[in-house]
Amino acid sequence: MLSVHDNPYYVNDGQNQGLSFIDGFFYQVKIRLLGPMYIEGTWVGYAYQDNQRLFYIAETFDQTLITLSVIKTQFTRGGKVISRWESNRQKIDMKTRTLSIEYLPYFHEDSTDKKEIEFLFPIGTNKGSPPRIMNGKQSRNDSSKTDHIFLEKYSDTILSHRECYQIARERYR
Repeated sequence: MLSVHDNPYYVNDGQNQGLSFIDGFFYQVKIRLLGPMYIEGTWVGYAYQDNQRLFYIAETFDQTLITLSVIKTQFTRGGKVISRWESNRQKIDMKTRTLSIEYLPYFHEDSTDKKEIEFLFPIGTNKGSPPRIMNGKQSRNDSSKTDHIFLEKYSDTILSHRECYQIARERYR
């Protein structure tokens, strides 16, 4: 179970310490109800093919009890944005602990890509806890090539993808 200090609504600025009561309450309710499929927040990582790192990834998951919205940005090793995707359809299978997401391109340097499909497998520290790592695969336009993905949860809040590129670059050189 996450501690109060892991809560994004925890405040300790020297004068005020604690949680915004309403935000903190709903945060705890979400964690308890979604349990091992609580994935809201910012995730950073990379994709690789044939054991060679291709690009860095920043993904933000905006999750309620009944909806999930995902935005993904992919960066070259030098920081250039390759693509930005927005989720079109997503499915969480609680039985197999699998997350499948279909993305439509918001921006892609190769304008022929029409959609991307991603399958993620959240990995928690124990069976009932929210995951901290996700492994998976992504493919574009029913391509025969598949990229393998590694994502690590960085924050329970939504952060700038540009900031996430810097974090991913430092962690996954």
